[in-house]
Formats: sequence, C-alpha cells, structure tokens
Amino acid sequence: MSDTVHPAAFRKMQTAVAQMADLINKHYKPTLERLEAELANRNDGTRAPAPGATYIDSIPGVRVPRFYVAEVDHTYNETIQKTGSVEISPEGPFICTGVEMHYFYDDSDTSNIEAALNGRNVPLTLLTALNTSATYAVALSDTASNTIAKHAAALPEINFKIEEVGAGRFWTGQDEVTPAVLDPANGGGILAVPTWVDPSDRLQVYSIPKKAIPATGKHLTTFWGYQILNKVTRSQALRGEY
Repeated sequence: MSDTVHPAAFRKMQTAVAQMADLINKHYKPTLERLEAELANRNDGTRAPAPGATYIDSIPGVRVPRFYVAEVDHTYNETIQKTGSVEISPEGPFICTGVEMHYFYDDSDTSNIEAALNGRNVPLTLLTALNTSATYAVALSDTASNTIAKHAAALPEINFKIEEVGAGRFWTGQDEVTPAVLDPANGGGILAVPTWVDPSDRLQVYSIPKKAIPATGKHLTTFWGYQILNKVTRSQALRGEY
C-alpha cells in the first residue's frame, strides 16, 4: 500500500487546517489576550486579585474560636460619650461573626443601685429587656404600681458605634445604633457577613449614654468568631499573597 497522499486530498487538508486557524483567531485569540493581560496584572501585585483570594475560606491556616471583649468604664450619673477598645492578636486575622453587649454593675455606693443588681450583667437598653423577657413586659404593663419608672431607672440607656481603627472603618457608619439590634429576639447578634479584622488592629467601641448612668459599671462588648493562624492582612489576601 502506498503512503503517498493524493494532491487533491492534501489540498483539502490544507484548506481545513487554514479554516480551523481562522476560527481560533476569530473566536479565541481575543479571550487568550485578555487572560494574558489579567495574568500580567495579577503578577505585578497591584491590580486584580488572585482567583479565590476574596473568599475567606481560601486563606490557609488553622481556625480557632476566639472571643474579644472591649470595656468602657462609666461612673454614676454621667452622660458623656466614652470609648474602649480591644487589640486583635498578631497571630492572624480575626473573623468576627457576632457581637453581644451588656452593662456590668460594679458600684461601691449601694445608694445608687439595688443590692440585688450590683455585680450583675444587665441589658444596655430597656428595649432589650422588653424584647427578651416576658417578666419585664408584664411588669411594665402594671402602670398602677409605677413599675415603668422603677424598671427603667434600674437599666442604663446606651447607644453605640464600632470602629475598626486601623482600617478607619466604622461598622455602624457615623450613626448611633441602639443595642436592641443585637437582641436574640430580633435575630440580632450575628453579623450579616463574617467580618475580617487585621492582626494587631483594634476594635473600638463608642459608648453613648442617652440617659444619666444609673450606677458605676462597665459597658462590655464581646466580639466572637474565629482567628486564622496565618499572619496575613486583608490587603495581602486580596492580592493573593498568603
């Protein structure tokens, strides 16, 4: 059997190859050029992030549960805004998934507060008590015994703001927010999205009394979530440098 290709068949093959090359240039070359340009941008570390780098789950590192508590001290009868902060461990980024707030009574002057309340944690606002406790709701409906004033006076009324200091970002914007948004009864406490905080950054709480503080104590804010044991910052992660 001869291995010779008939000239007509060879020309037909050449035509088919040329048509295929034209098809590739027309439909695929622009895509290849675009991908090459994107890859160059990613390699110079200044533009588009590496594939998947914007997903927290793509960051390597052991995950460990973590709680951070920011304290703001208040004294009896004051009405001024104060701040308190907590520093994130340098071990890696903290992924915050929830926030809880309350007031801890710690007043040596027993004339300022009922003895039964001292040394206890209470809500930061009367609204939280109404939302989470049927006992409060019933008591407050008893207007004849003036329980509204009694129970309201036993609780602080404090709004808040939260700032991610290093990033210069307010989670609350510039608005004052009522702690009632964090009530479990309102589905609160859990953040809408897991929120990245860089290692060694600080979370600062602005504590804003709306009524005079009823007794000396602390406005305590607990941030919970998990720490990734990988010393990478948000900007590094977005560039795929992890």
